Amino acid sequence: MNIVLVTAEVECSKCREAKAILGRVTERFPEIEVRVLKTTDPEAAAYGIVMSPTVIVDNTIIASGRAPNEKKLTAFIQAAST
Repeated sequence: MNIVLVTAEVECSKCREAKAILGRVTERFPEIEVRVLKTTDPEAAAYGIVMSPTVIVDNTIIASGRAPNEKKLTAFIQAAST
């Protein structure tokens, strides 16, 4: 499973919160790879990112303009892993 976090060029509090949540989630699921992109990265544009932070799990946007809900993200990962 791959997670992409797209943050603003100058990270805001929501971007930092999203990073912290993803850090805790990947401690529970070490097999998950997290890549961090900036909104100015060409790859971020390919996803059609409009707001930051945006969290993308296996090409599905699960949060945009806010940090993801940690419990919902964990449930999503567990459901996808089965």
